[in-house]
Amino acid sequence: MTTPELEALAWDYVRDRCDTFSGWAVHYGLAEYYPSLRYPSKEQLDSYRLRLGRLLGNIDCLPEASDESDAVDREVLRLVIEYDLFRHRHPPIEESNVSPTYLILEGVHEILQLTRLSDDEKLTLVLSRLDQGLGLFDTLQQTWQVPTRLDLEDAIPQAQRVDEILTTMLTPVMESFPQQRLLLEKLVAAIGDKGRSFAQWLQDEVSSSVDQTCYVMGKDSYEQLLAVRQEGHTWSERLDLGERSLRESRKRLEDLARRFVPEASTLEAALEKLGEDLPEVPILEEARSAYQRVAAFLESKQLLHVPDARCQIEEPPGWDPFWGEGMVGITVMEILRDDPQFTIIVVPPTTEKSRKELNRSSLLLVMAHEGPAGHMGSDLLQKSGGRLVRLLVPIATGVDDRWTFYWEQVLREEGIEPTLAYEFLQEYRVFWCSLRHICDVKLHCGLMSFEKCVAYLAEEGQVSPLMAEAYTKAIARMPGYFSSFVVGKEQLLRLREQIKAHLGERYTPALFHQWVGEAGPIPYGLLQREISQRV
Repeated sequence: MTTPELEALAWDYVRDRCDTFSGWAVHYGLAEYYPSLRYPSKEQLDSYRLRLGRLLGNIDCLPEASDESDAVDREVLRLVIEYDLFRHRHPPIEESNVSPTYLILEGVHEILQLTRLSDDEKLTLVLSRLDQGLGLFDTLQQTWQVPTRLDLEDAIPQAQRVDEILTTMLTPVMESFPQQRLLLEKLVAAIGDKGRSFAQWLQDEVSSSVDQTCYVMGKDSYEQLLAVRQEGHTWSERLDLGERSLRESRKRLEDLARRFVPEASTLEAALEKLGEDLPEVPILEEARSAYQRVAAFLESKQLLHVPDARCQIEEPPGWDPFWGEGMVGITVMEILRDDPQFTIIVVPPTTEKSRKELNRSSLLLVMAHEGPAGHMGSDLLQKSGGRLVRLLVPIATGVDDRWTFYWEQVLREEGIEPTLAYEFLQEYRVFWCSLRHICDVKLHCGLMSFEKCVAYLAEEGQVSPLMAEAYTKAIARMPGYFSSFVVGKEQLLRLREQIKAHLGERYTPALFHQWVGEAGPIPYGLLQREISQRV
């Protein structure tokens, strides 16, 4: 269990974070912050950085660690604070140019999604969000720096139609509370006026200064990012890892394609054949069925026991520009409560090509990645293992995908779908992740443009232009994330073999997975230390 002294420091960090960025409150489940909606000024950010520096000093003043897990917890908290400080010194321009309409929509959407709140409580919080949201436009307009085209592509259309989106979201609330309808309509109309003025300002005053598509870190900053995350290699070594993975995976794919489609023996033909196995039911129903299948398989094979939790599988909100055609992901709310709320987002495809990309086998794979074996299982195992500090703090983006990508291969090895088609698809996922790995390093080191990244993913990965652009936007906004999958999976496979050798007959897959899951998404060196203590 996390020691009380360290847990208190972790709580200090979380409350400082929510004091500065109130939007984090719903993720943690800190209800006292729910009525707040704000974004920090430069002065508040400077104060936040000073408080983070003091917290680092307080970690050094703690009593001697009681055991290796306590020592690792301390290093995790230190790492997260250092990573947070780094991100605020080197933020993507998109993070500086926050859209007030996005914050308002995100805040209202999260409140409406909280199933434990009564309708009256939701109404009170929504009114607070809308009222405070009116003041965000003038405040955030002062903080915008020289933006990118990616900023404007998302912010302008969203601001132009914010009242239309809010009206759709709030129609059920207005029907439930007719006496408050007029007040809600007035607030929505006022936000709509502010949104259109903001969009016009972006078009008239800001767009003329745009000279780049997206934020680029540069080689030096990217290398610093890897150092802060304790990745243990340079940007060029990381690029070499991705290119090696791509070569090896391409070779395996070519062999599988010859066996899967002997009459054609090409990647295109194999993907086309995979695309024929489309769901016979609506896509969300197929996704829910795949989720249950993964959960049952884990139990039947005694690979992993994941505590029960609420999980909804839904379409994304239509206003959120992050979710592109055919994408799947998970959101987590109220993680510190006894009953955290998980939502797996599935974007129903609309084009014929995207429908083929989201076939039955691919849905089974992504449910493994996001669901009981993946992100959801990781969070629940950390809670059950008492590693509270690792839930309180946002670990470096992408480290948790070490676990999720590993599980995709494990389920293939264990035979969740013992067909040549599924084997080909899982190998294609390795190939696809290797492509994104290369794009992450090259894009942020200035070796590849945004447009070339889109073309590269579409051509090499044989995916639709819509999906290629959606993933390129995600890569641009999350430096270091998409190059974590391949690196992390290989680390866990290597660690698994080491633990097998150490434990001999006492080794079981369930034991290894429990240890790694409870350890959480920590850097590999810290994971090795903690698992070695358990051994």
